[in-house]
Amino acid sequence: MSKKRESEQKKLAGEVKRSEERQNGYRKEKDFLEAELAANPAAWKPELAGRFEELSRLISEEEQRWVQLTEQLESLSSEEKG
Repeated sequence: MSKKRESEQKKLAGEVKRSEERQNGYRKEKDFLEAELAANPAAWKPELAGRFEELSRLISEEEQRWVQLTEQLESLSSEEKG
């Protein structure tokens, strides 16, 4: 494997990991908000609803990014074998 390809794979693998970490952080915050609102519906505020929607959007965007990065990483791996 060329050093350039190895470097690209390491970079992509790092980006995949960071994407997973961001997704986990967004999900934890969203789950926390859901639990808070379920336990205390009176705590609902428009700002919380807005943040909840934003987290849903961020999770979706990060999932799409993760898929793209994973596909790129798999493509590099298959080129190496092929």
